[in-house]
Amino acid sequence: TTHYSWPDFSKRIRDLVENFFRVYPELDSLQILEMNLRYIDAVTIPEGTDPKEYLKQSVGADIVMPEALFINTGVMNRPVGFDIYQTFPREGDGTLVMIRYIYGHGTPPGKFTWETTVHIEGETVPKTPEKIIQWCNQAHDLTHDWFLKMCSDELMESFR
Repeated sequence: TTHYSWPDFSKRIRDLVENFFRVYPELDSLQILEMNLRYIDAVTIPEGTDPKEYLKQSVGADIVMPEALFINTGVMNRPVGFDIYQTFPREGDGTLVMIRYIYGHGTPPGKFTWETTVHIEGETVPKTPEKIIQWCNQAHDLTHDWFLKMCSDELMESFR
């Protein structure tokens, strides 16, 4: 998003949460089952680029298939699409970090998309506006940290 900034977005989250709690008719019966903070990023891969190689070079993730699959089968070891989804638990609070890499599969030609999601559900879901906002800030910090660690210098430069 061209004009995205976390301070602006977090203020909108705060306003939404505070207004929701202010107008919800029966707060005692409110059940928040889960929360997600999801970022979706996308770039266009240069034409002729192997998407597996781009994935490896730009975000440090690797798709490795047994080479034997491609020997004498007529199948090329160059995917026209992939959808890789992984989930990692964070210690202590039940939070999950999910990362998804998508190429092909209904995306525009040459479009590489990745999602970084922080998810919490069950008993550890924050229940008060203050705790929800705190969780959102922590979730943002985590996704931001992952984004910076994941993206190569070249990919970061392409966003400038």
